[in-house]
Amino acid sequence: MNEPTNLSESAAPTQEPSQHRGYSQGKFAKKKEKKKRRWLRVLIIILCVIAALLVAAVAAYVILYKSGQKSMTSYDNVAVDFPQSNEKVLSQNNGKTVVYNGHTYTFNENIASILFIGVDKRQLANTQQIGENGQGDCILLVAMDTVTGKANIVSISRDAYAEVDLYSADGNYIGTDMTQLCLAYSYGDGRQTSCENMAKSVSRLLYGLPINYYFALDMDGIIEANDAVGGVTLTSISDLTLSDGTKLHKGDSVTLRGKNAERYIRSRDFEALDANVERMARQKQYVQAFASVVTQKSKEDLTVPVTLFQTLSPYMVTNLSVDTVTFLATCYLRNGASFDFLSIDADIQEVDGHAMYYLNEDSLYEAILTAFYTQVD
Repeated sequence: MNEPTNLSESAAPTQEPSQHRGYSQGKFAKKKEKKKRRWLRVLIIILCVIAALLVAAVAAYVILYKSGQKSMTSYDNVAVDFPQSNEKVLSQNNGKTVVYNGHTYTFNENIASILFIGVDKRQLANTQQIGENGQGDCILLVAMDTVTGKANIVSISRDAYAEVDLYSADGNYIGTDMTQLCLAYSYGDGRQTSCENMAKSVSRLLYGLPINYYFALDMDGIIEANDAVGGVTLTSISDLTLSDGTKLHKGDSVTLRGKNAERYIRSRDFEALDANVERMARQKQYVQAFASVVTQKSKEDLTVPVTLFQTLSPYMVTNLSVDTVTFLATCYLRNGASFDFLSIDADIQEVDGHAMYYLNEDSLYEAILTAFYTQVD
């Protein structure tokens, strides 16, 4: 007799579906793994693109920084002509070395200097005739040590007695005159030549100190800059009426917005001979408060200075560029963001019905030495 069929043999047909399921699961696992590898490749590509963009951004920043550094600290032909008639001053090596009151100072070639000019016009356009292009209402010379990041701001009165180049209505040079410094801006095209003429007069006033960069801003630009940072809060140091009719008293806290910012820094009593002294104090206070806001925002976002620079472009005339602004902002923020104001004493007299500020020689020397020189003994 034949033996009964083995149970294992009778169960054999049930193994085929089991093998089929294993095959299907393996095929699914392979597809899943393949899909995972594809997404991994996509992720790697995305990360590589991001890395490339970051490298490009860093490279662009480095290029801008280096370019700005080279152009802002080039002093090949410095010649500061301190008057030798003053026994307190001994100038040597074209003014690169100065002995003043028994101390020796050397010219700091790490200084970057920019002349800021606040112009009393709504629009800096070269459509007006020479003599009708506004005046330099606020004049500040910024001297930044690009190594330490420390900046000194020399505040110069618009009414300072200075040598100014004069030009005819058709642009021909007709000579120089000793007059108010603010008029140097009006003897130009309202843009580049006005700034250059102002820079030349300020340089002469400071015995030939090199001023390679300028930044002129019109009245609308002041409003735009103020509102671009969200307004500026300060404690009033004067009694005055703001543009919106608000009566502001000394000691009041106020957040300046719109035309009120312009009003605060420009208004003055035309009857008082020393009216510009009080106004310069408000300008100094406002600049300090504005710089504090910009500094804080820049620490949170390093692009703020360049963005602000680009925002103000319709309202300004300057030979600064994005690379020089990048360089200056980096130097300033990297080293703690600090600055001091330097004032120059003056003897104020009335000349032909106008205030004339005759700068005190010793005060002028000290401001120059503090801003542009390093004491070595």
